[in-house]
Amino acid sequence: GTDFEVKRRWSLELKPTLYKNGRFAAEHERVPKPIVDDLDGDGFAEVLVVTREPKLKLLDPQHPISGSHGLGLADGEMHLRIKAETTLLSKGVGNVRSGRQAVAIATGYLDPASDRRRHKYVVVLTHDWTVMCFD
Repeated sequence: GTDFEVKRRWSLELKPTLYKNGRFAAEHERVPKPIVDDLDGDGFAEVLVVTREPKLKLLDPQHPISGSHGLGLADGEMHLRIKAETTLLSKGVGNVRSGRQAVAIATGYLDPASDRRRHKYVVVLTHDWTVMCFD
């Protein structure tokens, strides 16, 4: 038949202590939804998430760490490796957190289509209307 079972394969803890109530995000504390996309053109999708720290993290689902490696995860559940991460805080202004929370995130090409392998760029819009571009 067509029966199937959905099981959680991996999860990402986003530090609920960073929320004002310590448990879940209020409307103004929510971050954009994760993006699953092939950013580097290798044919495999990565997972791009924004956190409340505020950071941008690129996770690698192709090389997960099994829950059996002492990470406190259930058998069969995976922990995704961080392929890359960066802060959204300004470097020269004393790491001011105000206004640096991401409100939107998108990926796309800057180069025209061709036969060569292309990679995508990541654009983040922050609460203070700053547009940040990452390659």
